Amino acid sequence: LTHFRDTDLSTTPAVGIKLNSGNEVLNYTLDFTKDPTFGTAEMENTNLHLMGKDYFILSVDNSTVGSYSMTLLDSAATDTVTNGGSVTVTAGGNSYTVTPAIFGSSSVKLTINGETTPSLSKGETYKLSDGSYVGIKDLIIQNYQGGQQLAEFSIGKGKLVLTNGEEVQLNDESVSGLTSYLTNDSSTTNKLTQVTLAWSTDDKAFVTPDSDLVMPGFGNIKLSMTGFTMPNSEMTTVDADGTTAVEISAPIKSGTATFDLVYSDSSTGEILGLGRDADNLLVTSSITNNLVFNQSAGDKWFVASWNNSQDSESYLLSASVTTSDNANRTAIKDEVTGTTLCSDLTTGNTCTIGDFYLTVNSVNKSNDKWVNLSISSGGSFDTLYTEQGLKFYLPVNASTSYAAGAANGIIDLAGGDANLTGHNATSWYLFAIGADKDHNLGKAGAFNITVAANSNDELEAQTVDVAGTDGTSGLRIGDSDKYEYYTIADVPSMLVQDRSSGSQRSVDITYAGDQASAGVYLTSTDTSGSTTTGSLGDVLVTDDQVSTVASKNLIVVGGSCINSAAATLVGGAYCGSAWTTRTGVGSGEFLIKSYSGSATNGLTSKMALLVAGWEAADTTNAATYLTTQTVDTSTVNGKGTTSSAALTTFQ
Repeated sequence: LTHFRDTDLSTTPAVGIKLNSGNEVLNYTLDFTKDPTFGTAEMENTNLHLMGKDYFILSVDNSTVGSYSMTLLDSAATDTVTNGGSVTVTAGGNSYTVTPAIFGSSSVKLTINGETTPSLSKGETYKLSDGSYVGIKDLIIQNYQGGQQLAEFSIGKGKLVLTNGEEVQLNDESVSGLTSYLTNDSSTTNKLTQVTLAWSTDDKAFVTPDSDLVMPGFGNIKLSMTGFTMPNSEMTTVDADGTTAVEISAPIKSGTATFDLVYSDSSTGEILGLGRDADNLLVTSSITNNLVFNQSAGDKWFVASWNNSQDSESYLLSASVTTSDNANRTAIKDEVTGTTLCSDLTTGNTCTIGDFYLTVNSVNKSNDKWVNLSISSGGSFDTLYTEQGLKFYLPVNASTSYAAGAANGIIDLAGGDANLTGHNATSWYLFAIGADKDHNLGKAGAFNITVAANSNDELEAQTVDVAGTDGTSGLRIGDSDKYEYYTIADVPSMLVQDRSSGSQRSVDITYAGDQASAGVYLTSTDTSGSTTTGSLGDVLVTDDQVSTVASKNLIVVGGSCINSAAATLVGGAYCGSAWTTRTGVGSGEFLIKSYSGSATNGLTSKMALLVAGWEAADTTNAATYLTTQTVDTSTVNGKGTTSSAALTTFQ
């Protein structure tokens, strides 16, 4: 799989398979259980089952070692005609009346449905006006009194010539990109061990949800793709907050947290501090998991995070300081929900939040109101984990000492540390990294977003850098001002940067949350009844992959209790009696109901058909009814009653 944009396919970027000219696609190999002798005695006048079809072997040529060849006819009929006689055969659904016109010394002219062929010798073929082929299998010409004159012929709708190491010849035309190999055992027995059709591209080719790749010549197998699935995807946005601040909006443990990362000077664009402005500050720290929150100095938020390498959680919090009973006290508030998590905490008290706890080291109210907090093992004040585990490094001002190895988020506003390139008053890098497929956090799919001022001194998410992919260029989405990036990882992120003229740039980050995959299928073109580009054939997807087929007609199998796609159709995950109340379908019954486009079904722009029973056996009976009875799937809305053995009346 690759992320690409090619105008030969579309101006919209795609995740799929891109092949250049000369790339190998696949080999189809027929391996004989019993190796036939490559000669006339054993192989001619027999059928070869190739690519799912029977081809009649009209002739073989083993005269040149290493260049063996065979001529085959598709859907052939064979018969023998004598001088003065006539026979009728059926091939490919058509009827042919065959009469000998002239027998030569070693050839024959045939008249077929009124059309006369040129003189044909044994093994030669001729293309008839309807596109079918006639081939001479054998001739007996006895030019003496009482001698026989007869011709054995075959008529088929297509002619196939396979020559070792050369392009396949189909109806006397070379099939570009398809080479045949006839492998023998390299002994004097001339045993044919394998027939291989090697398919490679003769031009650029694509396998995406909008483009199938069909085998040339035969046209009976294809590669199709349903879509690229990011199974537990979530959205994080990095955007401007006014002209002087950049904010992040991310799904975390208690909901969507929106807060400002850094702010700038409105006249110069230089970064001044962390947060929205001097009165709404973001407080971070990497000093041995210790943080001071100064309510009097304009501190508004801090992020407390915890992880154990595989599980994680983050909370956007604030602290307030009061005095009662002659003691300074603090309260911890969840800024996402507005809920006070802990109150009346004094020095030494702890506040348990999720899987970690905060310890109050000291509380002060003499001049400024501030509280000194520390976090338990596995906790931090300089990172943020999204609900699905994407790790962001929050800005930490280097004007104070900081822990070694924490430089990913360090911002040196004084510009004194030359080792922190890009992390200063001119620009700051927001780093992020995802988990691997085993949910080990911070392992793969790293990227960074440069936060800096534009030419109007407005702070923005200016550039995106995704290691090993598109660098800072991205792939333009059509003719829009949006550019798309992907990280290369089992659990990838897709980033879309908006570079609209006259506005501050922003970035939307879609994180997969779990191992991503593409539904790529090798199928017969017959499964869809068409070889038209874009048809998918008989494709199955799970309910969490339904978004990848949102432009197709869908059959949704199973009730809303187990199938989230079904829940979307009926309006909720109803189980048991709630399912009966919602649908009218109870024990021993099933439902078949159609829903029109996305305005009513919420799944697809086309039609969705729900097939669901009270229990699994009832769902099976519903499927049986649908596939064996005449049902108007565009308007059906009813239930059937089942028994242990058979279906009864559909209502």
